[in-house]
Amino acid sequence: MKIGVILTMAFITVSIVATIAGVYTYHSSAEVILEKQVHNHLNSVAESRAAHIETSLDEEKRITLQLSKSVVVERLLLSNKTDEEYNDRLSEVITRLKNSASINEEIYDIFILDTNGIVIASNIGERIGLDRSDDDYFINGRDGIHVKDIYYSRFSEGTPSLAVSAPFLDDKSNTLLGVVVIRFNLDPLDYILTDRTGLGETGETYLINKDGYMITSSRFVNDTFLKQKIDTPESRECYELSGEGEIEKEEIRHYESYYGEMVIGTHYRIEEMSWCLLAEISEGGALGVQRTELINISQLIIFSILFCVSIVGFLVSRLISKPIENLTKTVDDVSMGKLSVRIKGKERDDEIGDLARAFDRTLVSLKLAMKQTAPELKKESDKLKKILEEKEKAEETLKESQRYTRELIETSLDPLVTISPEGKITDVNHATELVTGCPREKLIGSDFSDYFTDPEKARQGYQQVFKEGHVRDYPLEIRHRDGKVTPVLYNASVYHDTKGDVAGVFAAARDITERKHVEIRKKRK
Repeated sequence: MKIGVILTMAFITVSIVATIAGVYTYHSSAEVILEKQVHNHLNSVAESRAAHIETSLDEEKRITLQLSKSVVVERLLLSNKTDEEYNDRLSEVITRLKNSASINEEIYDIFILDTNGIVIASNIGERIGLDRSDDDYFINGRDGIHVKDIYYSRFSEGTPSLAVSAPFLDDKSNTLLGVVVIRFNLDPLDYILTDRTGLGETGETYLINKDGYMITSSRFVNDTFLKQKIDTPESRECYELSGEGEIEKEEIRHYESYYGEMVIGTHYRIEEMSWCLLAEISEGGALGVQRTELINISQLIIFSILFCVSIVGFLVSRLISKPIENLTKTVDDVSMGKLSVRIKGKERDDEIGDLARAFDRTLVSLKLAMKQTAPELKKESDKLKKILEEKEKAEETLKESQRYTRELIETSLDPLVTISPEGKITDVNHATELVTGCPREKLIGSDFSDYFTDPEKARQGYQQVFKEGHVRDYPLEIRHRDGKVTPVLYNASVYHDTKGDVAGVFAAARDITERKHVEIRKKRK
C-alpha cells in the first residue's frame, strides 16, 4: 500500500474516532436536554390541568353552597308534612331543582335530605322517600361542604358520578335542617383531561383515585373507569408523598404504561380529593422527530468533517509521497538501463533529501561499475543471445513435429481416440467423428463406452488396457448417431506423461465391415 494512501487513511481514521466521540457527546447531551424539555412541558401540562380540575371542583362546590342558602328550600325544611302549605312548598322546591338541573348540563341529579337522611325532594321523582342516611355525602355533608370521590351511582344505571353535598342550617339557631346533594357528571373532567393540546397523538392525561384506579377516560383503552389499575413509578411516587404539596421532580422517568408503550411521565397530586393526575407521552411521539433531526445533524457533521479531513490528508500525503514517487520513477529508469537520469530532491533538507543524495551516490557507483564490467557483460550477453536463438529454433522444430504428427493422425482412415483413466474421451481424429456421427466438441469429455452397441464390453476393454498395458484385435461395434453399426477391431495401449506416469489410453479401431461380408458369403456357399 502506498504511503499517500496510508497517510490519508490515518488522517481519516483519527478524524472518524474523534468525530464520533464528539458527536456522541453532543448527541447524548442534546438528548438529555430534549428529555428535560419534554419532562418540563409535561409538568406544565399536568399543573395546568390540575388547576383546571381544582377550579371545576370549586365551581361545583359554589353551585352546591349557593343552593344550600336557598330560602325556598329552607322553608320546606322548616315545614311539617301536616302543614297545609307543605305540598305547595314541596312543589316549589322540586320546580327549583328541575330548573337548576336543566340550566346546568353538568348536573343530572339534585335532591334534598332531611336530618334523617331521607330524600324529601328531588328533580327525579323516583328518588323521593329513599333512605341515604348511610351514604358518605350525607354523613360528611352535615358538617360542611363535601365532595364524594367519583363512584358508580346505584340509582342512575351505573352512571359515573361526582357528588357534592352541603348542609342546610337554620339562619337563627344555626342548627342542621338537612343536606343538599348535587350529582355532577364527569364531562368537565373528561373535557379537561382528553384535550390533546400540547400532547400530540401519543400523549394523555388522566386521573386515578387513592386506590390507583382510573376515574377518567383513556385515549387508548376502552372501558377503564374504576377497572384499570395503574401501577407505574409515577403513580407509586404520587401516593408516597407526605401530603405537604408538590415538590419539584428532577428525575425523568421512562417506564411502561398501562397500555404497553414506553412513555415519559410525570404526576401532580390533587390533595383535596387524594387524586393523582398523570401526564404521559410515548418516547417515540415525544422524541422521535427530534431524535431524527439529531441523527441527521450528527451525520452532516461527521460527513463534513470527514470531507475536510480527507482533503487535508490527501494534500499532506501528496507533499510527502510525490518526492518518493519521483525517486521510484528514477529507480525504474535506472533498472531499464537509463543511467543518465537526473536525481530530483537532492536539494531538500529532510529525510527525502537524504534518500535522494544516497541514491545519487549509488547511481555514480553503478555507472563506474558498468564501465568496468562492460566488455565481460557484452561477452555474456552474446552467449545468452546464442542460447536463446538455439532454444527458439528447437521450439520451432518441436512445433513442426507436433503439426506433422497431428496431420498423420487426422489423415488416418482408422478411428483414433485417447481415453483418460476415468473413461472419458480426451482427443479424437476426423475418422472418429465420421464413424460416430458426432462432432469433436461433443465427443471430447464424454464417456468412451457410450458409442458402442455393448457399452459394458467397451468399458471392460479400456480397463483391460490400463491393467495389462495393451489389447489387440478387441472386437466391438460402433453405433452411428443415425443407428448404423460398424464392426471394428480395437488395438490399444497406454501412454505416459513426462514424469513416466500413465496418462491414458491410445486406441485405434480397424473397420472390419468388408471382412464380415466376405465371411458371410463364404458361409452361404
